Amino acid sequence: MTRQSTIHAPSTARSLSWSTVLALIVLTGCCLRFPISLQQFWLDEIWSYYLTQDANSAWFIITELTHSNNHVLNSLFIYLLGDQPSWVFYRLLSLAAGVATVVALGCSGRQVNRATGYIAAILGACSVPLILYSGEARGYALLALFSVLAPLL
Repeated sequence: MTRQSTIHAPSTARSLSWSTVLALIVLTGCCLRFPISLQQFWLDEIWSYYLTQDANSAWFIITELTHSNNHVLNSLFIYLLGDQPSWVFYRLLSLAAGVATVVALGCSGRQVNRATGYIAAILGACSVPLILYSGEARGYALLALFSVLAPLL
């Protein structure tokens, strides 16, 4: 009797690397966030725009603009962009922070195990509040990102 070795093809789930699966989840999150960023500006975003356009300098935004609608990093981004032909440009920082939040959630969950990382990333990518925050230039996407990153540091 001869022994025959059988070669099993790897399953698709096992052959995909962690970063590939995470990239697919992040791509899904981007597809959900991008259309939101193309919609009309909200009142709070317009208010932030006018507050920053009236500022004398970036230092003024950091030290003296004590308005409740001022999220410093978001306001600085709007101020540094200046007057733009499209409102969408002011939302790019929030969009980037929203996508980075999905990545950070995946990495945070992966500290437990791969499945937890995938679940955390999927929940972050499909979360309606996180999608909404990523599509508005209001500073909440940055808050979510830094909240997820804080325990990782």
